[in-house]
Amino acid sequence: MTFAISAEDEASNQRMRDRRMVGHPKGLHWMCETHIDAARELTHLKWPEAKAKMKKDIKVSSYSWYHPLSVIKYVAKLANQ
Repeated sequence: MTFAISAEDEASNQRMRDRRMVGHPKGLHWMCETHIDAARELTHLKWPEAKAKMKKDIKVSSYSWYHPLSVIKYVAKLANQ
């Protein structure tokens, strides 16, 4: 899921592309199926703002954002498509 980023972060991402560097682009975040719908509504925000809003609105713990089991289930689901 891609969220809004600052001009400075976009410049950083562009430098990485120009240099053919491998790394995690700024503004890109993985969402489990529990949070994907809420996240889609907030992509106009920067990640810290979107995460704070989701935590407040759907009252989730920070642990659930990157729960390893969620990742495994998601990868398995993709493999079975």
